[in-house]
Amino acid sequence: MITSIKQVRFYPTIALLLLIVNIIGFGPTYFFKPVIESPELPFRTHIHGIIFTCWLVLFALQAFLVRNRNIKMHRFWGRVGGFLALAMILSALQILYYRALEFDGSQASLQNTALVVCGNIVLLMLFALNVGLGIQFRRNPAWHKRFMLLACIAMMPQSLGRIGKMPVNPLINGLPNEVFFGLGGMLLLIIILWTHDLFRTRKIHPVSGIGGPVILVAIILAAVVLPKSEFIWDIIIWLNKLA
Repeated sequence: MITSIKQVRFYPTIALLLLIVNIIGFGPTYFFKPVIESPELPFRTHIHGIIFTCWLVLFALQAFLVRNRNIKMHRFWGRVGGFLALAMILSALQILYYRALEFDGSQASLQNTALVVCGNIVLLMLFALNVGLGIQFRRNPAWHKRFMLLACIAMMPQSLGRIGKMPVNPLINGLPNEVFFGLGGMLLLIIILWTHDLFRTRKIHPVSGIGGPVILVAIILAAVVLPKSEFIWDIIIWLNKLA
């Protein structure tokens, strides 16, 4: 008998996909540094990379534990994941602080710094929100697993964008590959989640249907509106004066 598409191991598969995308995206500057020449990274960046990768590994582990009905171990590693998520947030805030200090005093640098900082702050907030909701709804598997997946998706633009920066032929002329892969890749992941919902239950789950668009809208606002705010500019200038 042909296996029904409803029985495809969706969450373990997409968890592995996210991990592979992360390794490919950060391969040239992080994972494959021993064989590829690239600038040296600060110690804090290594710590951040380890924590972020551990989160994706843990997400994959959790998906496989649930698939194998090992709920006891799933709950144990879930508690570990709560501390890991907190470590991710603190590490990311530290990275963004030092990124804000790269402002060189020019208007172009100010706008670029504001774009990077705002975009990543919003992604971090989306990650924290979805993890928090995932923990809150941990006794509701359908809601819990979708919140956790959305939390992972919210952290993927950096990996996806770096794939777009690789020396390959552009897929769309005139559109920066980094933007195309970052936003387009996230949209594709959300569509994959919606497709899974439709095949599984013939309708899009509320978490997927609301959470996906919220992530996309928030990122667009962070990329278009917030970086132009003088309030954000003042914060960056203030941080540089304190440093």
